Amino acid sequence: IPAESIGRGALVLVDGCMEGEFVSPVIALDDFSTAVCSWNTDVPAGTYSEVFARVQDQDGVWSDWLSWGVWGPFVERASLNETDGGCATVETDTLSLKKEHTGKALQLKCVLRREEGAAAPALRLLAATTRLSKEDRLPNTEPKCSMDNPAPAYCQNIRDPNIGFGMCSATTACVQMNALGADLLPEEAAMCCWDHTYRGHGNWAFTMAMAGSFGYETWLSFANADQLRAELKKGYPIGVNAAYSNTHERATERAPYVENTPGYTPGHLLTVRGLEVDAEGREWVLVNDSYGLPDSQAPRRYPMDQFVKAWSGMMYIVRPRLEGAGSGSPR
Repeated sequence: IPAESIGRGALVLVDGCMEGEFVSPVIALDDFSTAVCSWNTDVPAGTYSEVFARVQDQDGVWSDWLSWGVWGPFVERASLNETDGGCATVETDTLSLKKEHTGKALQLKCVLRREEGAAAPALRLLAATTRLSKEDRLPNTEPKCSMDNPAPAYCQNIRDPNIGFGMCSATTACVQMNALGADLLPEEAAMCCWDHTYRGHGNWAFTMAMAGSFGYETWLSFANADQLRAELKKGYPIGVNAAYSNTHERATERAPYVENTPGYTPGHLLTVRGLEVDAEGREWVLVNDSYGLPDSQAPRRYPMDQFVKAWSGMMYIVRPRLEGAGSGSPR
């Protein structure tokens, strides 16, 4: 049943019903090889959600429904590695078309489930982002500009020593939420991102679902440099995924050299808070990078031309908390 009082409007499981599903229309898209799903669900204790997608290839053949795994703050969250889905597979948080297949259309599904006596779960947002190639992130034609969206800076490596080294994704989302008025520890965010299959906190989809569970409107988006610039102009810090090296000697094609970075990483999440154009006209990306040690070394600036080559093209979008949303947030 629809519930207009929750966020921008939500779908809520009917009283007495233990399971329900929403299936989207078929969405025709430009050619793509990769898709990642996002969802915002309010799933209190005793409830959980599971998101699925299926894709249609260039020959009109549909894949099976592929799952992003069971998710909720109070359940054993676990992604699935589904390799036998026809023309597509899902690994942790990413759907990939198999070799010689190109996606032409996409359909999404969310299933809500609850135990006897539990409150009703709700679906507030269901989304997917697609791209054909990692090179899609490179277009960088819009005018350079300067802006700085205030955001807290945290070093993940001085947090809980049991998980600090691996909680960049949760720390990034925590920075974004706290910039919008939350008062969370990075560890609190990380405990709701843990993926019992992946054995880590780095599942992109689970991270956005975690932030969504606190009532924020959140989603993932593949983007290019121009789109990143446009998002920053809206006044919010953006989470990004990157791989970089702080020396030319350790630099690789996968982790290129980026000036001012604090070390080497083959995969990392950090917060972009703004842009800056210097006196020579060079554009810099202003970041709060949790790899920096201590907190005071997290704020940094990276050259845009180098940053774009290190960036995967993925953005974490976190928008203000919505009225009536967040009933399933962890305590």
